[in-house]
Amino acid sequence: MSVTIRIAESAADRLACWRIRERVFIEEQRIAEDVERDGLDDIAWHLAAWDGDEAIGTVRVLGVDGAHRFVRPARGTIAKIGRMAVLPSDRRRGIGRRLLDAALDLARREGIVRAELSAQETVVPFYARAGFTIEGEPYEEAAIPHRKMIRELEPE
Repeated sequence: MSVTIRIAESAADRLACWRIRERVFIEEQRIAEDVERDGLDDIAWHLAAWDGDEAIGTVRVLGVDGAHRFVRPARGTIAKIGRMAVLPSDRRRGIGRRLLDAALDLARREGIVRAELSAQETVVPFYARAGFTIEGEPYEEAAIPHRKMIRELEPE
């Protein structure tokens, strides 16, 4: 079956995205639910990867404005990409890269000029292959080593 990526617009689609994050971050990685539920989902774009009628991956895009506040993505100058997760059985199929590319394309179409993310140390090479570079020193987030990574976006 072919995998499609689309914006999660309905409540059911957004719930499907949450269920993936719950499975990957809370159950698999043991991140506390109150950390994962950071209160920013309502102002974010959520993209989902679908294999038929099953959601198998997700990514969230937030906007960051000139005052470094989280805003709806179309009101930001920076796209903060995060909460990317693919179900274990669907990893290594290129789903993560397709989700990332879709998030970057969406941001670019909205006139956003830079993307930032907080990469778990183990996936820094994945983001580096997608054109992101490390900025700053390592840090811990949810007791997991992370690196800030950035990428300038070419205008569409």
